Amino acid sequence: MMRSATIFACAVFVVASLPFAEAAGRSAITAEQVAAALNQRGLPVSVDRLTLLSNAVANTANPELKVKTIERLDDRRAAVRLECASQQQCLPFVVTVRLDAGEEGIPAAIPVNQPKAIAVHDGSKATLRLDGTHVHITFTVICLENGSVGQTIRATSIDRHKIYMVRVADQGLLEGSL
Repeated sequence: MMRSATIFACAVFVVASLPFAEAAGRSAITAEQVAAALNQRGLPVSVDRLTLLSNAVANTANPELKVKTIERLDDRRAAVRLECASQQQCLPFVVTVRLDAGEEGIPAAIPVNQPKAIAVHDGSKATLRLDGTHVHITFTVICLENGSVGQTIRATSIDRHKIYMVRVADQGLLEGSL
């Protein structure tokens, strides 16, 4: 009995010591990937100046990261909010950047990507175009949330019996597939 308990405890320790990213079938987002996204955005930052505030993971090995906002916290640090280009790949996360004395590359607070104009509004009617291999259907739905072009939102049928996850294509126009 004692031997099996020891083997079980060792097995639990080995599994618990595995990185979360590997155990859950996800890849950790590294400081190198974050530095590359910041450098691509025109903010030269080395890996040793970054602090990931939490374990960020993605469902792909090398997700495309986008810088959403940069905000100076004080004279020596800035907070950077990042997210994956595809919202299905990872959740948004925040890193801090240690600033060198007198660095002017990061202003006090800047929105990096301006919010997109809302193309459909919660509660408004829109045209949904569903495309299949040999079928194309167009009908009216009610939007269940606001959405900008390119975003995925929920919409419902007029009788509210069916919910659709659709992409906003244009002002008042939604797209989906069968």
